[in-house]
Amino acid sequence: MYPQPGQQLPDFELPTSDGQPVRVGRYRHERNLVLVLAGRCSSEACHRFLGELARGYPRLTQAQAEVLVVLQGERAAAGALRQQLGLPFPVLADGEGLVQRAFGVDLSAGGTLAAVYVTDRYAEIQAVYRVGAPEAFPAFEAIASELEFLEIQCPE
Repeated sequence: MYPQPGQQLPDFELPTSDGQPVRVGRYRHERNLVLVLAGRCSSEACHRFLGELARGYPRLTQAQAEVLVVLQGERAAAGALRQQLGLPFPVLADGEGLVQRAFGVDLSAGGTLAAVYVTDRYAEIQAVYRVGAPEAFPAFEAIASELEFLEIQCPE
């Protein structure tokens, strides 16, 4: 079973494109989190979704949120994607795809292409979006609204 709403987000650590380790648990008690498990992010729809997150990043940070993208691939691929799309948030390299699989991303034919997890600052999963087709990425507005609602509930 993959992590579901109401559960704690499992902790893991992966390197960014420049080799700096990022531990997801370090955001616990500090920031809400948008965790994008993007598979290989080879579709135009994935690029468009990440571009929307990048353009809306100031709004997300106002809601005390951080965005982390996990890309199946090596650090060079993560760096190329971040640079190509001008992403202001970290892109983590999941070389073997172990984290992707732990969260239900399965790149086999007909599998889940990506997953987006929204957590509160206590790492409790509030929403999960599973992407089974390239066009099925969630709307930016849904994610932003979820985070803004969390801030109303717990504004500290």
